[in-house]
Amino acid sequence: MNPNQTLTPSSFVVAERFNSVQGEGRWTGTPMHFIRLAGCNVGKRQQAGPFVMQLKTGESAAECCTYDGRPFQCDTDYFHGKVMSFELLANLTTERHVVFTGGEPVLHQDRILDFLNAYPQYECHVETSGTVPLHPQFAARSTWITCSPKRGFLEDVIHRADEIKLLIDPGFKLSDVPEVILNHHLVYVQPVNSELSVDQDNVKLCLDLLREMPHWNLSVQLHKFINVR
Repeated sequence: MNPNQTLTPSSFVVAERFNSVQGEGRWTGTPMHFIRLAGCNVGKRQQAGPFVMQLKTGESAAECCTYDGRPFQCDTDYFHGKVMSFELLANLTTERHVVFTGGEPVLHQDRILDFLNAYPQYECHVETSGTVPLHPQFAARSTWITCSPKRGFLEDVIHRADEIKLLIDPGFKLSDVPEVILNHHLVYVQPVNSELSVDQDNVKLCLDLLREMPHWNLSVQLHKFINVR
């Protein structure tokens, strides 16, 4: 974060934001405003402040781990960001749906709830690693919670989540999936893709997995098929 920027109670540190369609999960194809908040509490990290995490010299900002320890490459530097006010973000929102993602947006959940109280017209979605307890007000607001579980996830967050997203690559093992996830009512499997293209081998792994778990669903990252952010 730029030291000249002032974080107020009505602002976020934003790693990036963009307007697009949801490419994953239950809401695929729905226009949304994506607000990626800075800060993460999984993978390689060192906390340098309450909102932005800084890395030790020589560490990669891209590497995080899934719940079973498989590494994958994040496509955004969520360790840095710029201050944006609630008002500015609302003015940039032309959609009914706002998605708070990260990093780990639940690190900022009090501010998210303040934003939603200030702008109740938006339908809110939160994409979380499941490693931070969720405020009960999210349930009161019918916030849609997507959990892509990371190492150290909390079972309470899995139970609260509206959908679970599992990342699939050759290292995925169905036998390693915790029971609390196996028993969830809405699970999506999603191929691990590159930033700009789809990995067809991982898509095939997803389709093969659905033969074993026919009550699960495929999340294809539609935005990468239609070449939008």
